[in-house]
Amino acid sequence: MHDLIREMGREIVREESPKDPGKRSRLWDARDIYEVLKNNKGSEVIESITLNMAEIESISLQPGIFERMRALKLFRCHTPESKNKLLAPQGITSMSNEFRYFRWDEYPLKSLPPSFGVEKIVEIIMPNSGVQRLWEGAQNLVNLRKVNLDGSSSLTELPDLSKASNVREVSISGCKSLCQIPPSAVSSQKLKYLNVSNCESLQSIEELPPSVVCVIASNCGSLHTVSISASNSVAEEGTIQQQQFEDITFNFSECLKLGGNARKSIMEHAYGRLKLPLAAAPTCATTAWQEDKDKYLSRWNDHRHNHPKLNVLSLGVPEWFKYVNPQSRAVTIDVAPGDCLLGFIFWVVFPAYYGSYEVDATSVTYDYCVEVSDGPSFSYHGYYSPRERIWNSKSYVWYDGQCCTDMMKVTMEENSNTSNNNSIQLVVSFKFLYNRLILSQPIEEDDDKEVEQWGVHPVYASDVRNDDKLPVNPCVSQLIYGDIIMIPYDNHAIMTMGQF
Repeated sequence: MHDLIREMGREIVREESPKDPGKRSRLWDARDIYEVLKNNKGSEVIESITLNMAEIESISLQPGIFERMRALKLFRCHTPESKNKLLAPQGITSMSNEFRYFRWDEYPLKSLPPSFGVEKIVEIIMPNSGVQRLWEGAQNLVNLRKVNLDGSSSLTELPDLSKASNVREVSISGCKSLCQIPPSAVSSQKLKYLNVSNCESLQSIEELPPSVVCVIASNCGSLHTVSISASNSVAEEGTIQQQQFEDITFNFSECLKLGGNARKSIMEHAYGRLKLPLAAAPTCATTAWQEDKDKYLSRWNDHRHNHPKLNVLSLGVPEWFKYVNPQSRAVTIDVAPGDCLLGFIFWVVFPAYYGSYEVDATSVTYDYCVEVSDGPSFSYHGYYSPRERIWNSKSYVWYDGQCCTDMMKVTMEENSNTSNNNSIQLVVSFKFLYNRLILSQPIEEDDDKEVEQWGVHPVYASDVRNDDKLPVNPCVSQLIYGDIIMIPYDNHAIMTMGQF
């Protein structure tokens, strides 16, 4: 039915000018587009051009090719072959002021023409282009949401986006000539996603806004400075139950020059973003909990209230972890009156692999058993995969969303059965096993091997509702940050630590 409706629409467009495609409002047929561009037959009627450049021969465009296409709103010329077919040896003198969407793979020029209209543009996508910079100065970019210049190896300067208050995504991976990302390029308080991976000359990322939830910066060997503005408090960010919590993904693998202050800033930001959704968890004092415990827990555990997913890589155990390699695999948890245990952040070390197989994936399974003073104990089985091929010894930290729900239920039930003046004491035992796979099959010597180094850190409702930064455990002497990688994972907030 969808194809039939689309064909009916296309037939209506063809009837606009049966013999002259240059006078139709929309062009999608490669032969029609080739004729219009090659012979400069564009007109003020054309609003949309969508072209797969693999379907045409190369064209040398005339400088004024877009001059008569004043109503052009959508221009999408893509190439699966990474070969531009639209050449502009004499440049381009003018473009439409009506653009909403502009995509030109392998764009051949050093910049966009000065007449390029930006006030209405929503997305600019120019992968593998020849641009050195898009334009000069600050432009009125109130509608811009996305910029993608991936693979533009000649790019030396990012555009000033200080007036682009609605930008959500900036992707410039593989821009090997880019040395810095100034604050003006990432100042939007709505920025969520930044990809600068494989920018080998990149040295600094300045003042990322607190809204950012995804930074991909792997293989940036020259990167030494990253700063993230302090996260807003829960009160400043609005009603917590009404927020949409995205996956938090930070990937700074192989950034060997990244300084300690940068690593600390990233960790503090990650911890702050973790606290935000957890602050929406119910406590035993809430009216909703008292009235309908099961319904409230079900709503909290619903996918619409998903927890953030984090990943941070470090050499050793975080200094703020409370329990590291506890004896007898068990810890004793004290929950203050009226407080709530929201689960645990887990830390494990994957040992190095010296075998001859090529590792396809590595994962860890874990069990924990909770013993309460009154009533039956219960156990839970969890699974975590960092989605990395782990060869060297690396340690990972993650937060388990299901564990959060289990812990809330236990502590709330115990609060209901205990005097308000008495704390709750839980004894929780843990066991962690790791696996390495080759082609989805386990490596025999690394199948369900027990993790020797691990730790747990309890998360309390009282902690996440405060605006404190990272907690510090004086029992752990030092935290050495290494590569920082944050990878989304189902129902888990993941902070991953490993060696560099």
